[in-house]
Amino acid sequence: VPENKWYFAPVFWAVEQGITAGTSETTFSPNDTCNSAQIITFIWRAMGKNHVDAKGTIAEDYADSAYYKDAVAWADSKDALSGTKSAFAPENDAMRCDVVTYLYRILKNN
Repeated sequence: VPENKWYFAPVFWAVEQGITAGTSETTFSPNDTCNSAQIITFIWRAMGKNHVDAKGTIAEDYADSAYYKDAVAWADSKDALSGTKSAFAPENDAMRCDVVTYLYRILKNN
């Protein structure tokens, strides 16, 4: 991310906080659309990702190597993923209405 971009400081902060590692070791892809797995993972990491032992049925079918598996299990255990406009699917684009619902439910129940 170039230093002259308005989002440089937020991206730098998110990397420092461990909220994002980018889309690769050297890129952030600021103009890409986030998918549901990325949003849930951002939220999980921002909340401290201390909940790796949380159980949620949505994540049971995901490969153990999926970077988002623990985050999805945690969010599901907080009842954040069901009953949204679109059924949770990691690779689906994250609709704004679903994102604010995830945030609302997680922050309200935390």
